[in-house]
Amino acid sequence: MTTCSLDFVDSIAANPSVRLALASGPTWIINPDETDFSPPPIREAVAQTLLADGGVVPSAAYDFRRIRLGLFLADDTPDAMAAALQALHRELDRSGGNILRWHQHTTNPVFFRTYRASASSVRHLGRDGTRQRIAVDLRAEPYGYGPKETLPPVVVSNDPANAANGCWFDIDSTTPSNANPYFETDVSNWTPINGPTLTRSTAQFHEGAASMLITPNGVGADPRAQSETLVVSAGQSWFASGWLRSPGTPTVGVTIRWYSDAAGSTFISESGNLSALTADTWTYFSVTGVAPATAIRARIAPRYSGTPAAGTTLFVDEAIIGPSQGIKGDAPTPLFLIAPTGLVVTGRRQSVLSVRRRGTPSATPFALQAETLAVGDDTSLLGPDAAMSGTGSDYARTTFATNATMVTRLNSTTAHPSSASVDARGRYRIFSRHRKSVAGDTIKVRLNIASNGLAV
Repeated sequence: MTTCSLDFVDSIAANPSVRLALASGPTWIINPDETDFSPPPIREAVAQTLLADGGVVPSAAYDFRRIRLGLFLADDTPDAMAAALQALHRELDRSGGNILRWHQHTTNPVFFRTYRASASSVRHLGRDGTRQRIAVDLRAEPYGYGPKETLPPVVVSNDPANAANGCWFDIDSTTPSNANPYFETDVSNWTPINGPTLTRSTAQFHEGAASMLITPNGVGADPRAQSETLVVSAGQSWFASGWLRSPGTPTVGVTIRWYSDAAGSTFISESGNLSALTADTWTYFSVTGVAPATAIRARIAPRYSGTPAAGTTLFVDEAIIGPSQGIKGDAPTPLFLIAPTGLVVTGRRQSVLSVRRRGTPSATPFALQAETLAVGDDTSLLGPDAAMSGTGSDYARTTFATNATMVTRLNSTTAHPSSASVDARGRYRIFSRHRKSVAGDTIKVRLNIASNGLAV
């Protein structure tokens, strides 16, 4: 069991420097009966009138968190007690506030950003035997913080139509529930389906010293390796991920397969997408899926698409599956996104188009590409063009032969997003990337969006 601790620290990190320890003794000991980290209350703006019963709450927000620390101060000598209190006051009066770490027998601590407090926040409540009872009242930010989560790197495609991370990536995590995700000893608990052979290999590995090698027979379609089945509940989110590598460029992926029977033989559906690998490169695949209504079992399956040649081998490592943990915490958390130098095209603006707060990534409304829209007057689909995203006809060209005011050139004939969902709520932004072939021309563009068929 993790030891209980209460400390002022210098940062929110796994191993921060401790400025002042308040629970480890012998000088300071925590008094649990006087300590309170209760969540903050909600403040509401209420509009009322005598013309109607009740009222309206046009806005609401969480107030400050009020933290009360109950402490025992060891009654050693007057000088030692004075020095301990002086150290406490220095931490409370730190300019810009402080960081309080609270660790109560859980795996990970919780951090609170506290505001600067004066000496009046410390109250002396009398003696308890040979100790002084001290209470400290602090004002803090409403939300607590957890340790930083470092996730595996991902490659984000510049093509929204790409099945794997097409202009997006999903943040999720889990603790492995499958028995053998790392293949350090053997490939037990894994079964070949549609003809491949499975072996432990030390020729390639992403972690440890070994991986699982899948060798197709060149005959079976959609060959795969699959783990043992795991018990799931309908509507439960599960996360699966793995690192894949091949000397070739097969279309592969990591999927979650759902079953309606305890034996895992009555297949319902599959969650996940496949994409082509870059040769001799470890590529990370992940999928978050929601168990269908009749699902009671699931398994992870690294697999191919189509009928790969016998020599198109596939190395698999860190193939894990478990209940989705999502973003830890109870409220939206700041995203710190780092793009390593040299991996982002310079001279182009980067934008975050949407953030998923719940559900599955497929429910988040993504970008509509020009080549998926209906062409209007004097407009045709052309390409491919390396300056545009995607393959094939990857951009639209308008000649403006019809010289009329605001003629419709491109139009979405279907609603976007395609279905109503809590995930679809929020603000939408229309943007378009243009270029012109005649430098002196002046082109006027109007972008329209319609809500429930009504232009706005």
